[in-house]
This record gives sequence, C-alpha cells and structure tokens, in this order.
Amino acid sequence: MSTRTILVTIVAIATLVIPTVAQGATIRVTSAKQPLLGNLEWDSGSTRSYVNDTGAALTLPANTALGQLVAATAFTSTPLAIGEFAGLGPYIKSIGTEPLGAKGAWDIYVNGKTPQVGAGSLVLRKSDQVIWFLDTDYSKKGPVVLDLQVKQLLGGILFTVRKADGKGLKPAKGATITLDGTAIGTTNAKGQLSFADSADWNEAHATMKGAIGSQMVIEDPLG
Repeated sequence: MSTRTILVTIVAIATLVIPTVAQGATIRVTSAKQPLLGNLEWDSGSTRSYVNDTGAALTLPANTALGQLVAATAFTSTPLAIGEFAGLGPYIKSIGTEPLGAKGAWDIYVNGKTPQVGAGSLVLRKSDQVIWFLDTDYSKKGPVVLDLQVKQLLGGILFTVRKADGKGLKPAKGATITLDGTAIGTTNAKGQLSFADSADWNEAHATMKGAIGSQMVIEDPLG
C-alpha cells in the first residue's frame, strides 16, 4: 500500500485543499445545515480593516479573529456582513446566505473555548483553531461542534474526533465515522477509531447526535 496524503477541504463547493497539519491559525465556518469554510489556514495579520453595514471603514488591531474572517471570506468569495454595537464593537450579521432565524447568531470558539473578548479585539496565535458557527438559539447553551483529524498509519488509518463545547476540545466518544457516505464505526472513549485501509476512499466525515458535524477530510490520490 502506498503512502497517501490526507487533506482537508477549504470550501465545501470548491476543490481547494490544505494539509490537516497547519502551520498557522486555522479558521472554519459552519452551521448544522452546511459547512462554508473548512479548516482553512489563514494568516490572521493579513487584514487590518473592514467595512461595516453602514459603509464605514474601521481599523482593527493586528492578528485579530475578525481580520482573519474578513480575509478568508474575501479570498473564497463568501458573503460577509458586519454590524456595530454602539460602544461594544463589531458583530457578525451574516456569513454566506443562510438566514439566522429568530434567535440565531454567529458565534466563535477558539481552541474549543468561548473567548472572553469580541472577535475584533481577539488576537490569535499561530497554533489557534478558530471555529465560527451558527447558533440557532442564543438563549440556550451553545452547540457542540466536531473536529476530525485523520492520520495515515502503516496498514490503516486513525480517526480522531474532538468536540468543541465552549469549554475546550474534548474527545468525542460515540461519534460516527463515514467514508464516502458509508458508516464504518464509532469512536471510543478517546474519540478514536482505527480502520484497515484496504481500499481507496475520497471523503471522511464525523457526526454525532446533537452536534454540528465535522469538516470533510479528503484523501489525496496523488499524495
């Protein structure tokens, strides 16, 4: 069996891919209905300003989570609308075209945790994992979002699933792993599942009841 490269999709409808082992802060944007951006590695210092919903151009500190979002959505041509709370700063009105709903809001986890400052002030480190997600009911506890990592081993694959719940990244026991839409098993208490790599596959995905599914991971046939 030849060694193959595992890659993560950047945009659900595009063919761009990026290695799962990131060299900088990553950004992912998702909802329960659809992924918009998937573990895109993006330099958080590349954008220092944005235009809000009133047309005003505002300047950000260096290396912010909001600057990263502005840069990544611009690069992938993903619609983004930013509003302003008087005295509090920017907030996300919409990403993509999915409606918020009566109690919906775009929220953020960094390394699985809810930040204590707004995205316009939140300075990222290169190792940070940023997930923007659509919370359909902000009056309740925020949703759990799954993260899937895939490691090629000699004679098989190791799937590792973690769940971001606002308090950190934790092993996701009982997550279902699918390859090309077919379930192959569920993760153990460590959030892991080993699988004999006896055939080619294209896409891996993790789901769990009550959680937003993971990003899609694809196998690079040229790796």
